[in-house]
Amino acid sequence: MIQDVHSTQDGLSLRITAIEHQLSDISREIGTLSELLRARKRSEASDDQSPSHHPPVRRRREAVVS
Repeated sequence: MIQDVHSTQDGLSLRITAIEHQLSDISREIGTLSELLRARKRSEASDDQSPSHHPPVRRRREAVVS
C-alpha cells in the first residue's frame, strides 16, 4: 500500500515537472510573439511619422475614345 502511494507520488511529480517545462516553453513563445508585435507596432508608428520615401503615385488619365 505504501509503495503504491510512493509510486503514485513519483508519477505525479514527473507529470508536474513535464507540465512546468511545457509552461516555460509556452511562456517563452508568448514573450517572443509579444516582442515581435511590439517591434511591428514601433515600425508602423515610425513609418507614419517619417516622410514618405516614395513620391505619390500618379494615375494615368483614361484615353478619350472618339
